[in-house]
Amino acid sequence: MTMGAASIDVEAARFMDRYARAFNALDGAAVAALYAQPAGILDSTGYTHWQTTDEIAVNMVALCAHYRSNGYRHNAFVLRSCIAQGQVAAYVDVAWTLFWRDRAPTCFGAGYLLRRDDGNLRIQLCTAYEETLASEGN
Repeated sequence: MTMGAASIDVEAARFMDRYARAFNALDGAAVAALYAQPAGILDSTGYTHWQTTDEIAVNMVALCAHYRSNGYRHNAFVLRSCIAQGQVAAYVDVAWTLFWRDRAPTCFGAGYLLRRDDGNLRIQLCTAYEETLASEGN
């Protein structure tokens, strides 16, 4: 299947839904499986680069354990934009809300460079930004 401008929007939305469901299940291995090799994340603390699936899995399993121990309930997201980049990649911008048991929701934005790998979209790079409490607004 080729990634045309019309189809990539649908494909990217389906991909982000799988990503959100993997986090809602707190399944770090399933989250890691949605990343390309190599991959990275850029946030306010700096850049982290993972060379292998095992490195990604260690990080995502630890992140899910952290979420679990801090009362994570579920997430919601809005796909703000999707820009096709040729036949092999797309950039998506997502607004996330994370819901917790004993505190206000956390809202943040994240951009994802998605790359086709073995016929499937995978995250090549995540850029997390705009983190606020829902009560503070965006």
